[in-house]
Amino acid sequence: MSTPVQSLNAALWRSLSEQATPKENPKGDLPSIAPGTAAWGAFKRDSNARAPYISQLNESLKSIQHFISEQALPGQERQVALGNLQQYLHTRVNCRPGDLSPLTLNENRRNLHLFAQQLNNPAIPIDRKLGVALFLAQGLGVCKEGETLNILEGTQQLCQYQGGLAGLLVSTKNTLVEQHLQQLVKREDKVNLPSKMAAELEIHHIQALKNHVASQWGFTVVEDRYATNNYQAQAGAQAEALLAQTITPALLANTVANKLKQALVSQAASTLATGMPTEQLKTEPLRRAIQAEFGQNIELEQCLEFNDDYSEVRLKPDHELALHVMHAFQEIGLISHHANPKHLLNQTQIDFNQAIEKADKLRGPLEQPGGNYSGFSPSFWLGLVMPSNHKNHDDRKEKLGRGILNH
Repeated sequence: MSTPVQSLNAALWRSLSEQATPKENPKGDLPSIAPGTAAWGAFKRDSNARAPYISQLNESLKSIQHFISEQALPGQERQVALGNLQQYLHTRVNCRPGDLSPLTLNENRRNLHLFAQQLNNPAIPIDRKLGVALFLAQGLGVCKEGETLNILEGTQQLCQYQGGLAGLLVSTKNTLVEQHLQQLVKREDKVNLPSKMAAELEIHHIQALKNHVASQWGFTVVEDRYATNNYQAQAGAQAEALLAQTITPALLANTVANKLKQALVSQAASTLATGMPTEQLKTEPLRRAIQAEFGQNIELEQCLEFNDDYSEVRLKPDHELALHVMHAFQEIGLISHHANPKHLLNQTQIDFNQAIEKADKLRGPLEQPGGNYSGFSPSFWLGLVMPSNHKNHDDRKEKLGRGILNH
């Protein structure tokens, strides 16, 4: 039987996220304008009041456009991304005042501004910044709520990339949670919804379940009209049970170790996996590159092994890399200092399909299609500068495989 992550709670994940996330300085940011108020009406009528907001949006989006046009290879992916950004500028930003949305001027503006700033962060590799920029741009052109979720997702990915092992661990946890919830949502909605509606609501139903487990997994609740409480009542208990059984220290360690292996081979040479002459290994540049991505808790010497006369070097076996990662987990506080890393790593991982089937018995009352989706939470309209306990993660192709909202 596998053991869930020890001391699993939101406080632990937030603590790790704080290790990973640079301190933000929102001083001087433009204030939110609450929708549906007299101030919002006056704001819509006063071009001078709107000007700083529109200007900041234009600057941020044009910075993202410029970055993609400079870094992306010619092709359809680049063309679609640039087209979506231009369309967003035309329809959401430089539009008639009556068409301006509070989501655009508050939540999206802040996140796009932060995103554009991070494109100039030298600690983040160019290819990672490009992958996330393409993800963000390709998430535009859908419904307003979907755009906001996609912009938030991309900003979180970029802003928490630079956090060493703690940041990588938080992002890995987030991605695994979403992947597992995606499979649960697909299973539920395939049976209970028409296929088109299931595809359109997938991202929102995933968000509903993330909201349900937020207090356990360190997420900030992000509300929108389709992430309903009714869906949480239907599948929330299933989600809790599924994640508790499947996301274990061993899964996290093996996932991070696989990323470490890929990074070592990429930075050194493909032959490092099977063996290469020691004299060809540039140790210090490799050490710096790995520590820049994985932090000081990962030691290069613990990842390599030599033959008897030290003439050849290669990566240690996957299990030993994962064990080194597990020891690093102890150093940053994910697992107890009294735990046995080898024991945790060797525990049998429950079969995912069995776990998701076992969770079926916890299903609540089914949500009715076309249910009550009226109204928005003010917290979603106004948003925050950037919740510190959200995701980094990899570019769109590495991420969920869930795609982006398409309605």
